[in-house]
Amino acid sequence: MIAEFVQSLDVLRGLGVNREPRRVLAAVAGVEDLDMSAQDECCGFGGLFSLKHADISSRMLERKMANVEASGAERLVSCDFGCLLHIGGGLHRRGSAIRVQHLAELVDEAQSKGAADRNTDGADTISSPMERRVSATDSSSESIRR
Repeated sequence: MIAEFVQSLDVLRGLGVNREPRRVLAAVAGVEDLDMSAQDECCGFGGLFSLKHADISSRMLERKMANVEASGAERLVSCDFGCLLHIGGGLHRRGSAIRVQHLAELVDEAQSKGAADRNTDGADTISSPMERRVSATDSSSESIRR
């Protein structure tokens, strides 16, 4: 899978976290991380910025989406939900096939896939955290009914 990591500028500037998310992404089996041009540019969300300065925000988003699409990425990965919502919404409106995902979701997906690959008894493996919670609840309810 080809992924593009979008750096959270809040995390970078506010917490000084720069390389760690990319290290995590690099550790996920089967993921090729791209280096998108203008990586350090904001997507234009910035909380109230996108409301108070909608014209500027829209232009920033257009530039970021153009860079993401030009990168050839199949997935856009970030640690910032604001960026994910803003860019993901823009890509969705464009009809883009690029999937937008939080880094933690990608790691969870990879771990679940790894568990499925190790599953030798042929049972269906549940992939999402929500499905696992629902399944656990169903199993608990079943044992209570007995």
